[in-house]
Amino acid sequence: FKVQLRDKFGNKRHKGGDDVKVRFERPVTTQSSGNDDNDGTFDVVVPPELEGDYKVIVTVDGEDLDAGDLKVEKSGLTDDERAEVERRFPGTSGAMIRLLENAT
Repeated sequence: FKVQLRDKFGNKRHKGGDDVKVRFERPVTTQSSGNDDNDGTFDVVVPPELEGDYKVIVTVDGEDLDAGDLKVEKSGLTDDERAEVERRFPGTSGAMIRLLENAT
């Protein structure tokens, strides 16, 4: 998902360079990485092992901001998607299917 940074007046930021970290809490905390798009937004990667309801905390330059709640659901693969993975990755399709089914 994408995080849009704002200044103290609520205006969208249009430059990057901030130190941004994201945590998912429930009761165990999981850290996540993000990619600075250098336009005031960050693309956050949800770790593939997460599933369920989490409180999201975004830390910008050392200051914690409550970003609200997030429900992470695994969607799985369709039969057609499984067949395509098996066709493209013979011999390793089982591992690829498990990896893709755990992706969010």
